[in-house]
Amino acid sequence: MPGSSPARLIHAVASVLLATRDGHVLLALTKVGWGTVGGHVEQADPSLRAAAALEAEEELVLALDPADLAPLLFLPDTMVVRPGHAHWDFCYVTVVDEQVPVTAADDVTDARWFAFDDVPELNGHMRALVDAAISHGWRSGRRRRLGHARLLAVRVERQFRHREG
Repeated sequence: MPGSSPARLIHAVASVLLATRDGHVLLALTKVGWGTVGGHVEQADPSLRAAAALEAEEELVLALDPADLAPLLFLPDTMVVRPGHAHWDFCYVTVVDEQVPVTAADDVTDARWFAFDDVPELNGHMRALVDAAISHGWRSGRRRRLGHARLLAVRVERQFRHREG
C-alpha cells in the first residue's frame, strides 16, 4: 500500500547470563564481540527458557535446567540486523555457586569468567544485561523483584508456551 511502512520481520532471541555468588559473570566471544550466549528461538523449542538453556549447551557445552533461569530483561528492537529485520531478546540469568568450566563451541571462539568490575567493553545491549544483573542483586545471589521487564517477559513466555494450544 502506498505510503505505508514496510513490513518488519521480528525474531525472538533467547539468551542467558551466568553469574556467580562471588561476583563473576560468564561471557562468550563471538564475531560481534563479548556477550551472553543466545540465539533465535525455534518453533520446536518448548519455551523461551528452554531455548536459552539450549543455546548455553550448543555454545558453551554447558547443561542448564531451564527451571533455574530467571527472567532478567526483555529488550525489544535491540539489534537491527538489516532493514526490516529486528530481534526481540528475552534475557535470562542464573546464579551458580562457582565458576564452572565451559568449552567454547559453535559460534563462540572464547568464553571466560570476569569479575563484575573487570567486564570488558560491551555494546549497549550487553552492557544493559550485565548492569541489570549487578543492580538486581545477583552479586550476592539474592533474587530481587525485577520489575516490569520481568513481568512482560513472563507474560510473553506464557503465551509462547500456549501458542499451539
